[in-house]
Amino acid sequence: ERGDPDMRALVEPDIVAQPPPLGRAADIFDAFGIRYVVVHKDLLPPDQTAALLHMVGLALPPAAIVRDDAGIRVYQVPAGDPSGVVAGFGGGWYDLERRADTGGRFRWTDGDATLSLTLLDPRPRTVHLTATAFGYHQPFAMDVLLNDRLVTTVTVGLQPTPLDLTLPLDHGYNALRFRTHERPVRPSDVGGGRDDRALAIALTDVQIAVR
Repeated sequence: ERGDPDMRALVEPDIVAQPPPLGRAADIFDAFGIRYVVVHKDLLPPDQTAALLHMVGLALPPAAIVRDDAGIRVYQVPAGDPSGVVAGFGGGWYDLERRADTGGRFRWTDGDATLSLTLLDPRPRTVHLTATAFGYHQPFAMDVLLNDRLVTTVTVGLQPTPLDLTLPLDHGYNALRFRTHERPVRPSDVGGGRDDRALAIALTDVQIAVR
């Protein structure tokens, strides 16, 4: 499973300083009022069913299984008192990369990328998000939007640019969007080679503190 990029994103460290999202799956389900998770074993090929059951088993404890037969497995989500924020990656992000010199983790965007911020607390909270951004090949003007409302516009240069954001979050899903004014640049267009990705800005060292 560690060779699966989707699984690695759930269980291994990324650019956001937080516990692995899969380890907080029960809190996320509970926060959204999801009381049961049902896996129909006969709807997928056996290998995919086994992989799905393994992933759900990492998210929910064996004691949560309330029915298990040849056709179906049912998990009852344990009730809790979840709080805090779980970040995830929506569209517009490339795979996690590591710096050759420091080993630091970063992700490129294509110029329009969304970071999901799921607030587990039942009531709205304000969070403080800091990060470092840098542009590919040129500076970029970048809008930061929260739930489609403009928070700020910053210029991201070739050198690391600090981001410091105060974000009022609603319970549940919130969309933090990073959208550049300029078009992204393809490395193959400016330096040759075979890298045809459309790169704009990269993000690293994301820290989220709930106030």
